[in-house]
Amino acid sequence: MTKKATPSGLFEIHIAVLLFGLAGLFGKFLSMPAWMIVFGRTGFAMLALGSVLLASRNRHWLKIHGPLPCSVCWA
Repeated sequence: MTKKATPSGLFEIHIAVLLFGLAGLFGKFLSMPAWMIVFGRTGFAMLALGSVLLASRNRHWLKIHGPLPCSVCWA
C-alpha cells in the first residue's frame, strides 16, 4: 500500500527546495570568504538545533550525552 502525499507535505518540500536554492545564491553573491560563510551557517544551525532540543519535552538526550553535544566535547 502506498500513501498519497498530503498537500501540506508537498508544500513543505517545495519550501525546503526554495530555501536550499536561495542559500546557494546568497552564498555566491556575498563578498565574504567561504570559510566565514560556512562558519556562520554552522553557528546558526547549532543555535537553531540547540534551541529545539532545549524546548523539547523529551530530555532523554541530556541524560545520555551530558550538557554539551559530543561534537563540542571532541573539539
